[in-house]
Amino acid sequence: MGGIFAKSDFRFPGISRKDACMTRMPFVSALVFFLSAVPTWPCGFHNYVPQPTMVEHMLSSSSIALARPSAASAFNFEVVEVLRGPLPDERIPFLVDTATRLKLKTHSGSVLFTYDDVTQSWQRLALIDDEMRPLVDEILTHLPEWRLGGDAHRAQMFAQLLDHPKPEIRHLALRELDRLDYSILRGLLLFMDTQSVLTEVNDPWQRTLAPIRVLLLGLSRDQGVAQALVQGIDNNRISSGPLLGAYATALIELQGVDAVQMIATHYLVNADHSGAARELLIEALAIHSSYGAPEVVAAIEQALADAIANNPQLAIPVARQFMARYDWSQHHAISQALVPLTSVGTDEDRAMVEHYVLVSAGEGGVIRDH
Repeated sequence: MGGIFAKSDFRFPGISRKDACMTRMPFVSALVFFLSAVPTWPCGFHNYVPQPTMVEHMLSSSSIALARPSAASAFNFEVVEVLRGPLPDERIPFLVDTATRLKLKTHSGSVLFTYDDVTQSWQRLALIDDEMRPLVDEILTHLPEWRLGGDAHRAQMFAQLLDHPKPEIRHLALRELDRLDYSILRGLLLFMDTQSVLTEVNDPWQRTLAPIRVLLLGLSRDQGVAQALVQGIDNNRISSGPLLGAYATALIELQGVDAVQMIATHYLVNADHSGAARELLIEALAIHSSYGAPEVVAAIEQALADAIANNPQLAIPVARQFMARYDWSQHHAISQALVPLTSVGTDEDRAMVEHYVLVSAGEGGVIRDH
C-alpha cells in the first residue's frame, strides 16, 4: 500500500500507470472532489501509513555513515566510516544509549546513520553487526538504480529475506514489503515458513506488521493456513482496524470463489456488523476484482449485486471502494440502488453514488487491466 512508486508518483491503491491513462479526462475532472475524500493507503488494504523504511531513508539522504561511541566520550557518537556522500560538518546529536553501548562493547559493529543536507538533520537507522553489514553493502550498490526505479528488483530482493535467520533482517524485509501495492506483492516469489509467520502474526510487540504477515499467508498458497485466516476474519469481524481487511484479502487470495461466497454470506450481509467492518470486507473484494481470476471476479460481482439488492445502503461503500480503483464493474448493481438510496446516507454519499453510476455508464460499465 509511498511504497513501490516514488513519492511524486503516488496513486490510489491498485491503480497502475496504465489504469490511470485509460481513465478519460472528462470523467477524471468529475471525480476529483469525490476521490479526494477516499483514503490512499500504500498496501491497498490497511488503514495506517507505514513509517519510512531504512532503505527509504538511505534513498533520500545526502550522506550515509557508520558511527561508534567516541573515544573521547562514551556517550557521544563519532563517524568511523562514510559509506556514501560527504562527511557532514554537523556532529551526530544522538547520545549513545546504554543498550547500544553494551552491544558495541562485545563486537565490532556500528550504528547506521543518514544525513539530509536539506533539513540538516541526522537520522539513526539500525545497529549494524557482522550479519547486517553484507545487506547494507548490497543496498548501497543498488541505491543508484533504485533512485531511478528498479522497484521490482528491490521488492524481490527483500522477499527472499523473509526466512532469514536474523530477526532484524526479517523485520526489515517485512517493512519493505509492507509499503508495496498489492499487485506488486502478488508477483513476488516468496521465501517464508508459513507456520512461523502465523506465530508472529499474534506477537503484540509487532502489531503494525501483522497485516502484511496475514497478507503474505494468503499469497503463500499454503492451504494449511486457511482455517487460521477464517478464524482471523471471525475474530476481527467487529473491528474497524486493518486486520479484518487483511484476513479477508488473504483468504480470497487463497481460496478464491469459496472465500468470496463465505465472506458475502456470513459477514457482508449481516446487519450485526458495523458499517466500517463491512467496508473493509468490500475493500478486500474490490482489490480482488482488480487482480483476481475471471471466476473470482464474476463471483465478486454476483456477491455484491446480491448484497446491494438486499441492502441498498451498501452501494455507498461499494461505490467508494471501486471508484478509488477506477473499477466501474459495479454499474448495474449500484444503479439499481439509486432510488432506495434517496432515504438513506448523506447528500455527499448519494452524490458519490450518482457519480459512480454516471462515470461507469460512460465507461461502458467496466474498465479492467489484468
